Amino acid sequence: MSEVVFVIFVTIGRMMARDFLRYSIRLTNRKILSKVIELFVGKKEHSHALAPRVDVTVANINVEDCSKTTERNELGFRRQRYGERLFPPPYDACALIPDLSADRAKYWSETDETFPKRKEINKRDGNCLPGDFLNIKIGDEEAVFRYCPASKFLMGSPEDEAERSSRERQHLVTLTQGYWLQETPMTQALFVEVARRNPSRFSGALRPVERVSWNDCNEFIDLLNSRGYAPKGLEFDLPTEAEWECACRAAMLTPFNFGNTLNGDKAICNGKRPYGTTTKGRYIGETFPVKKYEPNAWGFYDMHGNVREWVSDWYDDYPSEAATDPTGPSSGTKRVARGGCWHSYAKHCRSAYRSRYEPSCRSDHIGFRLALRLVE
Repeated sequence: MSEVVFVIFVTIGRMMARDFLRYSIRLTNRKILSKVIELFVGKKEHSHALAPRVDVTVANINVEDCSKTTERNELGFRRQRYGERLFPPPYDACALIPDLSADRAKYWSETDETFPKRKEINKRDGNCLPGDFLNIKIGDEEAVFRYCPASKFLMGSPEDEAERSSRERQHLVTLTQGYWLQETPMTQALFVEVARRNPSRFSGALRPVERVSWNDCNEFIDLLNSRGYAPKGLEFDLPTEAEWECACRAAMLTPFNFGNTLNGDKAICNGKRPYGTTTKGRYIGETFPVKKYEPNAWGFYDMHGNVREWVSDWYDDYPSEAATDPTGPSSGTKRVARGGCWHSYAKHCRSAYRSRYEPSCRSDHIGFRLALRLVE
């Protein structure tokens, strides 16, 4: 019996030694090959989907001095990646870009009477650039927020935009304060970390949480604020409808922040019902992990698909005149949800599209993303 055991141990030992030797040879060959490539070709720099970002941790966040979060090389990367949509500070969020028509250009000029005020506000916020990011630790999870500066932009859709709705009356909006917005919809992992439950139909840690009502979202936000997760001087909230659209557009006037067409190739939606093209795309039929597609120019993901997102406003028709820091009507029967979702036709994923639901509604196509704003 002892001889059998000895033979078994010897056999196992030989197998382990053989596998270790093979791995060592393979690893050595790989290192040698890598050195040869570096010698003749040069060291390869790894590329990333986004520019190298400067982390601002909760421990050293200073709301009044966010300029430390911006580096010249990051701005240079953005200019290389996104062209002339981003400009050096001081930054006007809707600065003149190539596809602005002449009659709209006056809204973004420095001669505009509100420009000095916007400049003063941005100075208070440290001249943060759009897309500067803030990491916040929430339990064992982490939430990433992107900065949106004080801005002036055209909200809604122009009358000549295909398949627009009468609920999208275009009007000028001025946001006098900068704010932070979560770069992705709320994920199930982060929601469960705080709420200790997962109401979602489509399970997955990195999928957006859904089947949460507007009321559920505000209870979640109250819980976050009561536990002190927000950096000093800031508090969690839902974005207003205007804040959401400003972040979604990222200074673009096209139907989508990436252009004029969609068929499921740049957002999770029903690609079999395309917009701006006759080419049909795919229809997945469920949510998908966040960050599947490229972000917009300010670093926000999934604004045009995956799940619709609750905002703070009651629903009502847009005003016909310009508005400053709009928050919607003081009362109503339905709350606004923005963005497209996994089963939306592409036309319902446009930047200007609006949905409305009762605050108690829980649906597998509605989620939310957090905003961070200055405490008044």
